[in-house]
Formats: sequence, C-alpha cells, structure tokens
Amino acid sequence: MSAVIGLPIDRIDGRLKVTGAAKYAAEYPADRMAYAVAIQSVIGKGRVLNIDSGAAERLPGVLGVITRANAPKLRMPQNDFGSATKLGEARLVFADDKIYYAGQYLGLIVAETLEVATAAARLVRVEVEEEAPTVDMDGARSFSLPTISPKPTTLEATPGPR
Repeated sequence: MSAVIGLPIDRIDGRLKVTGAAKYAAEYPADRMAYAVAIQSVIGKGRVLNIDSGAAERLPGVLGVITRANAPKLRMPQNDFGSATKLGEARLVFADDKIYYAGQYLGLIVAETLEVATAAARLVRVEVEEEAPTVDMDGARSFSLPTISPKPTTLEATPGPR
C-alpha cells in the first residue's frame, strides 16, 4: 500500500481541465430545467412577520415561490446527524417563523432561468421583527436550539472472508 501513496495519478480529463476545455455538469443542457434562488434573512435574530412574494410570482418565468406558508411540512430524518439543512443545524428549513442567523433560508424562488429566479428573489419583501443577537458566550449558554437525539444502535461483528 505504501508504494502507491504519493505517486502521481494520470487523469483522463487532466488536459481538458487545465486547458479550460472540460465540460462540467452545469454545462450540459437539460430539457425543462428549473432554477432556484434562496430568499435569505438579512438579520441575525428575530421573527418573520410577513413575506410578500406577489411581485415575484407575477414575473414571467417564475414557476413558484416556496415559503413556510406553503412548503410541505418536513419530518426530521432519523439518524440525520444535523444535515437536514446546514451541517450541524438541528432544525428543518421553513420549520417556523424564527430567525436564528443571517443567511437563514426564508423562502425559495423557482423559475425557468437563473436570471429570472434572481430577479424575482429581489422583488420579495420580507417583514421581520428584529431582536438583539446573542454575541457572547454567557448569552449563548442560556440559548438552545432543538437537538437531534440519536437512537442507540447495536452493531454486531460478523466474520468476513479470509
């Protein structure tokens, strides 16, 4: 094994990548492709009072606007280890009206093109009630998010082939 570690590896696509001729997945056209752009919180802590997406929904090419009000209710997956949204985040996207951090997803624009989705996201108006964010460790100790409680698992060793 140690004779392999550190040796150069020939890549079939190496020349294409270094010359800029390689095609990536996003460069292959797909029929009936839809594009999504997130509507994100611009505040660090608070509550969503209202999301007005009317202007975005009327924009030609917009297929839909998904927010907490119309999103399907999600179930926390078992043994998910916090990957239901961001790594280490123990809450589901669009789960409630609370804002926990700047950049949190509050909605999603789905459109026929990326340009239309981006333009529509700018038309959405989000009314929030801002709260003072927690910025020190003492304040963080009294703050808690829902946590995932993994179920106990029993592993049994089985003899493998010899």
